[in-house]
Amino acid sequence: MTTELLDWVKKVTIEAVQEGKIPIGMMHFPLLQHFGPLVQAENGAVNDPDTRAVADVLANAGMKFIFTGHIHIQDDALYTTRSGNKILDINSASLCNYPTPVRYFRAKGDTAYVRTWNMNSEKEEYLPSYLSQEEKDALLADFTAYSVAYLDGSMLAKIKNKIDMDMVYKILSKLGVKKNGQNDAQVTSLAEDVYNDVILKFLKLPLYEKDANGGLSVESAAKAYGVVIPQSDYTDVFNLAMSFVASMYGGDESCVALHTRVVLLKYSIYTALKVIDDFDLFAKIRQINPNFAEIDLSASLSDLYRTGKLDLCNNNLLIGLVSSLKVSGLDSFKDLIGSANAYGALRQIKKLKVISALLPDGLELGFKPEDYIEADPDNQIGCILFADLLDDAIASFTTLGLTNDSLEKGSTYKYKKGVTDSAPGDNNLTINMTTMAYSTLK
Repeated sequence: MTTELLDWVKKVTIEAVQEGKIPIGMMHFPLLQHFGPLVQAENGAVNDPDTRAVADVLANAGMKFIFTGHIHIQDDALYTTRSGNKILDINSASLCNYPTPVRYFRAKGDTAYVRTWNMNSEKEEYLPSYLSQEEKDALLADFTAYSVAYLDGSMLAKIKNKIDMDMVYKILSKLGVKKNGQNDAQVTSLAEDVYNDVILKFLKLPLYEKDANGGLSVESAAKAYGVVIPQSDYTDVFNLAMSFVASMYGGDESCVALHTRVVLLKYSIYTALKVIDDFDLFAKIRQINPNFAEIDLSASLSDLYRTGKLDLCNNNLLIGLVSSLKVSGLDSFKDLIGSANAYGALRQIKKLKVISALLPDGLELGFKPEDYIEADPDNQIGCILFADLLDDAIASFTTLGLTNDSLEKGSTYKYKKGVTDSAPGDNNLTINMTTMAYSTLK
């Protein structure tokens, strides 16, 4: 947004208001923040979303509504300037992806209405010729199911594009595993196995035994430790994860700790550690890098599934990983644990807020990682309250909920610097144009 363009928009907005008109803005990029901070960086609003420079100008000029896109989600956020003026950023998804919405806006008197209709069918004569007959049949039979499946497939392709072999090699190099001309074949073999037998295996890991053909599933892993997971229509870990994305795209979502899919996601994440342990990753790294620490995850899995606590000390996970990692910025961390046993080191990490200090500048989690550390050297307790951390992270929308609508219905989250969002109002709203208070349209 250039200064010249912003000045022009300000001018015509003021003129429109003076003439008794309702100026409505439209632009591709969001005006306001719609995501939690962990994903906001790659999906930013116009200019710096934290300065609100553009939003201030538009709202103070008298613009109350702006329709935006880019991030393909149905999400509405309200901004209040220091002068008390308000603007509603109505972010809208695209017809090229689920939920294929069309937005309607109407103003009457002092009230504005936003309605959403989601495309739910397609006439056969309009289908593109490049679709196979099988695809056409699926699309005509259930357009919504087809669009959700399309979302799953496109997102999996994006993930594979980001988490590729280059990334695996980079991770292994952080753990001291690099090609040196003599071990190239061994490193290549390990990298390929990690990609296929850990990463891809986890993403497509069946949730239930009935789909696992006798192999590992989230259900069988939990059952081995005496835990029964809830039943659902989700099929595998990736399908479950994509349900969060589909909800985010669709809007009006609510994501609280006791929801079935949140419980399933939590045990799926536990099972990721089970997949790593079954693969015997740390032992295979030691075969190439003998200096890598001995770490035993298997003894910690039982407590993790049953109590939600992940041991960091008895299994050498804390000291082993930190002492072996080749990461800049960890030197002072290594000095800290070098002079203490694992339990004492963990207590120092908690006391000095080391994890928070290592986070990138500007990243706000919405919770303090150190609050989920339990360290008692006298009683040899050293763990992370993993279940509590996941529950709170989901409930605070920061990591898994992704948007500020991942709140219990009826609650409101206040972003910093004047941006608020109320769940679950996204698709159908009634708006008081004097106060800009809005509620779900019945």
